[in-house]
Amino acid sequence: MIADQLHMEKEVIRVWFCNRRQKEKRINPPSSGGSSNSPIKAMFPSPTPLVRLQTGA
Repeated sequence: MIADQLHMEKEVIRVWFCNRRQKEKRINPPSSGGSSNSPIKAMFPSPTPLVRLQTGA
């Protein structure tokens, strides 16, 4: 869905997310508790705003 809205290949989007997760692991190594206070969640609280932004373009 994201790839379609951005007019990009699905593989490009998949790789971006994969790279972002790897970067996040390097910056903040996983703790033993598996905390849900991830900076990713702070950046992207829900997928809905991204969808709305792309539909108007």
